[in-house]
Amino acid sequence: MKKIISGILALTMLFGGGALLPEGITTESLSIVASAKTLSGKVDDTINWSYDGKGKLTLSGTMILRGYDEDCTLFTDVKAKDVTEIVIENGITQIKDCYFLNEFVNAKKISIADSVEFIGSDYSGMPYFNPFSKTKWFKNAKKKNDLVILDGFLLDGTAASGNVVVPDGVKMICYGAFRCEGTYNKKKDTYEYDSKIKSITLPDDLKIIGDCAFSGCGKLKKINIPESVESIGLYAFRDTKILNSITAKAKYIDKWLIEYNIRENTSNLNIKKGTVGIASHAVGFYDNNGDAWTSLREGTWNIGPKKVTLPDSLKYINIGAFIGCNRLEEIKIPKGVRLIDTYAFCDCIKLKSVSIPNTVTEIGNYAFESCYALKKITIPSSVKVIGAWAFANCKSLKKVKLNEGLQTVGAAAFKLDTKLKSVVVPKSVKKIFEYAFGCDYDGGGWVDNKDGGSSWADGKGEIHVKNFTLYCYYGSAAAKHAKKEKLNYQYVIGLSNIKGVKNTVYTGKAIKPTVSVKLGKNVLKEGTDYTVSFENNKKIGTAKVIITGIGDYADSGKVTKTFKITPKATKVKSAASPKAGQLKVKAKKVSGVTGYQIKYSTSKKFTKKTTKTANVKKTSKTFTSLKKGKKYYVKVRAYKTVNGKKYYSKFSAVKSVTVKK
Repeated sequence: MKKIISGILALTMLFGGGALLPEGITTESLSIVASAKTLSGKVDDTINWSYDGKGKLTLSGTMILRGYDEDCTLFTDVKAKDVTEIVIENGITQIKDCYFLNEFVNAKKISIADSVEFIGSDYSGMPYFNPFSKTKWFKNAKKKNDLVILDGFLLDGTAASGNVVVPDGVKMICYGAFRCEGTYNKKKDTYEYDSKIKSITLPDDLKIIGDCAFSGCGKLKKINIPESVESIGLYAFRDTKILNSITAKAKYIDKWLIEYNIRENTSNLNIKKGTVGIASHAVGFYDNNGDAWTSLREGTWNIGPKKVTLPDSLKYINIGAFIGCNRLEEIKIPKGVRLIDTYAFCDCIKLKSVSIPNTVTEIGNYAFESCYALKKITIPSSVKVIGAWAFANCKSLKKVKLNEGLQTVGAAAFKLDTKLKSVVVPKSVKKIFEYAFGCDYDGGGWVDNKDGGSSWADGKGEIHVKNFTLYCYYGSAAAKHAKKEKLNYQYVIGLSNIKGVKNTVYTGKAIKPTVSVKLGKNVLKEGTDYTVSFENNKKIGTAKVIITGIGDYADSGKVTKTFKITPKATKVKSAASPKAGQLKVKAKKVSGVTGYQIKYSTSKKFTKKTTKTANVKKTSKTFTSLKKGKKYYVKVRAYKTVNGKKYYSKFSAVKSVTVKK
């Protein structure tokens, strides 16, 4: 075959592009030669591609499939027109902004794994997005069906009319799936829409309604939003009869807040009880005008409510839900919310207080970016992911508390937070992306010249925040990140790394347990890496051991461990039955104690139901009204009361006595 093709190519070169080829071989099929072998490579850091040489392109990996990196060789190794099948494998969770998929115009077969949950864009309001609209598969599917569905994703329904029923199994109505563009009527100075859809019935397992999904369906007056829905995109119901017929300031469809015009409404907003979701940009400002955004950030244009009350029923805060509400000062997110989505509170420049419940598992990209007034934030242990730029440019942020449980910190998550001078990163964090902590940006500026003029001086770009320290555990992802980013860092000496501190018995002398500190495989040296001091370590009570880092571990803070100093043990000096039904117990005297605790029981194991307890000041106690002829077991211990708390010695050995009849 190689010889045949070589001969054909030679003829083509000899006679020019118009040379006749044998039947069944065309110039188009010759282009497959460049891709007719097994090839593979990377799309980006988390996504791989492979080509089988026969037209099948497979995309695999984890997380989000986006556009390809600059060093991706896919389009240099494989001709786009040679791809006839696209397979998106299990592990990929989202397809975002993948315009490059439309390059494969000859793809007749496409399959998407069940792990994919979303197809769309990171940026609400972007132009109509369908990553497969130019493929042969899509064009063929649209000719055959009013509803174009690909493995659970409804990509297009613009040809549908009347009462539309979306079948079971559809998990997402994609970006602009039923969108009607409309035409402008100059005489009426308005847009007119010719969509013929009157009602839509959605399946009970639907998860997402994308941006502009039903926008322009002017005759749409009936729709159900299933309880399974977790996200409703920007302008999903704009210019529909169902939304236009609502005259209230806050517009709800079923249990979702869809729209609240913050340009006109600046009074406090109490979202009604029973609401489960706030749709994308439902309250938040949306405008492509750069001057408008400048006015919002500078505070020269104040819009939106000062106070928002969220109901306990709320579960979903979607993309940009409160973006640009620059009068909002505090927000308490109710329990039950799992995701604070992308841009949710971005540019809320007066937001001072945020309460995040322990049901939230993810804080999306840019969620609190440019919240200028925010001074402190506590991330609960339930949060696994903090997205890119989530708390960036929070100019007043001074204190951040991250808890064990956090796993990923996105790129530039706390970038430009110049007042934030330290963060302790938990051991549970496995991945930290670039510029996440302690990073500022020098963009340059105008400088005065000697001649009285001025000129632009380029800045240094990414720089470190002055006096910032990242506190991290030895061998952790945070330590590796700090070294890679050349951040100032210190190791944290954790409680779990300190051994040798145990409860002990009072001796009358200062008790100083031998302490050992280990970080990873390294055993630290007292006097070189840390110092040890003690408090309250001579008397009965609670003593303290204080470990303070020095040398390479200076400024890593102090770790305090406690141990109990208990009284010396006593013993049963005598136990007898002086009279019928009586038991007399005498303990050996211990100096310096408050009293003695005596336990007696008919069970050798001192079970709860058979055991009685008495605290006495003196060394002896007689118990009466006991069962005659019954054997009783006895044990004693001493105790001392310090600041209202009893400290007990160990129990004595057990003695037994048979009560007289």
